[in-house]
Amino acid sequence: MKKLKNTLFAGFLITSLAFTGYSHTLASQRFTSVDTELAQARQELQASSDLVKSLEIQVEALEKKLAEEKAGRLKGEKKLKALSLELNKNHLQLARTQELQAETQMSFQDLEGEYAAETVSRLLKAGVIELGDGKFRPNEPISRGEFLQWLVKATNTVNPRTTQVRPATTGDSKFTDVTPDSPYFPFVQGATNSGFVIGYDETTFRPERNLSREEMIAIKVSFDKAEPQMNGNCGPRYTDFEKISPKYKQAVHNCDNSSYGSQTASHIWGSFKTFYPQKEVTRAEAALCVERIKAKYGYKLVGQK
Repeated sequence: MKKLKNTLFAGFLITSLAFTGYSHTLASQRFTSVDTELAQARQELQASSDLVKSLEIQVEALEKKLAEEKAGRLKGEKKLKALSLELNKNHLQLARTQELQAETQMSFQDLEGEYAAETVSRLLKAGVIELGDGKFRPNEPISRGEFLQWLVKATNTVNPRTTQVRPATTGDSKFTDVTPDSPYFPFVQGATNSGFVIGYDETTFRPERNLSREEMIAIKVSFDKAEPQMNGNCGPRYTDFEKISPKYKQAVHNCDNSSYGSQTASHIWGSFKTFYPQKEVTRAEAALCVERIKAKYGYKLVGQK
């Protein structure tokens, strides 16, 4: 019996040892498998870490490139702005040069040192006088026809449409020597239609006749006053007043009379005592005469704002 017990115990012990060995083997295998998985996980983690580092390097490189491109773009924009400013500056300089060239081309060549040079330039820009061959000839006489043409144009540059002199295009001529085919007809007949007293006499205008001082003043006073002012007080204002043609005395007297006149003579010739009524008017003097136009509120200089 005792021998059986020993045999059974020995069998149980062997079985236990065998099971324990088996369990140890399984555990060892499991540990080995876990170690393998852990090693793989570590490898994968290392690979992921390397990938992250690689991506970080790439991102850093891209950020650096982006910063360089941004800096380059800003530099380019700055350079482009500078070029644009320089281009605008060159355009302004070019425009000014062209303007100066245009002014040079649109100016008379014989006005240097001339008292009426500024006046003539303004009249030219205003379209009152024409450039022609580029010479104004300030000291040469002017015809009655050309003077009236200037005066009508000057008047129309200052006054509104309601008070302008309308150049005539058709109709019968007031004067026998200014027919509709004459270049002066629009201005002579237009002034006549507006009621201005401009004739040399009742039937003739004498457009080609050189204008005299007394004639110019009489025509200008008619434009300033619409009709001659007969105030009955025609005194000897100038030392040669008696040499003035009777039909022009009242106009000459009124011209610089403080109550009736436009101060036209003093505007042209300044302070003077001798009138020289029959002396021919120069083109420069005529320009000074027509630049000062009677407007609604006093007198205005043509071409000045």
